Amino acid sequence: MGLMLREHLSFGLYGERAVFLDAAQDRYFCISPELNGVFLALTRDGLGDDSGVQRLLESGIVTQSNGVGKIAAVKVPPATASLAATPSALAFGSLSLWTAAERLWIAGALRTRPLSTFLDGANANALYERTPKYDDEIAEMVTHFLASNRLFKEQGRCLSTSIALRRRLERNGHRAALVFGVRLFPFEAHCWLQRGVTVLNDHHEFVGQFTPVLAA
Repeated sequence: MGLMLREHLSFGLYGERAVFLDAAQDRYFCISPELNGVFLALTRDGLGDDSGVQRLLESGIVTQSNGVGKIAAVKVPPATASLAATPSALAFGSLSLWTAAERLWIAGALRTRPLSTFLDGANANALYERTPKYDDEIAEMVTHFLASNRLFKEQGRCLSTSIALRRRLERNGHRAALVFGVRLFPFEAHCWLQRGVTVLNDHHEFVGQFTPVLAA
């Protein structure tokens, strides 16, 4: 009998602290230093004291599995390039009412549906795309899509923007991973689309300040 993370739960390592994202409950959280030590021992060598492991089970962090479970932090290739155009390049003529309506619909759906319904772990494979074959086509779509940013408040728009943009890309046959990252002291969460080592809708130097906790 092995152990595995509970469904819809993922984590990243901010130094020696595990930071979790519960996509079913739409929340980020950390655990106590003592329990964090037990959890890190599980991730490193699969061992932990019985009482600590029992507390992890009772807290719902981990669950029992029939096979040999593996608990691992999210891995995201460090981004080294940005595809998104600079603000000055986002021409007013690129604005689209259809794009704005789609973004509003996604923002509304996020208020009534859990984050997990918008995610698919298979999309993380896009992090290992290495071909630049479609970069020009994707860049044009991203530029036109992000022109609608001027219609929305900057604060809190990264999630709805990323989900709506990915839907647009998928309809045109392109994949992208939605990456969630955090930084602590003070806490801040952010998300972006990434394909290979290229960030599609943000700047790679900015997102590099965040520790990934989920890619899907």
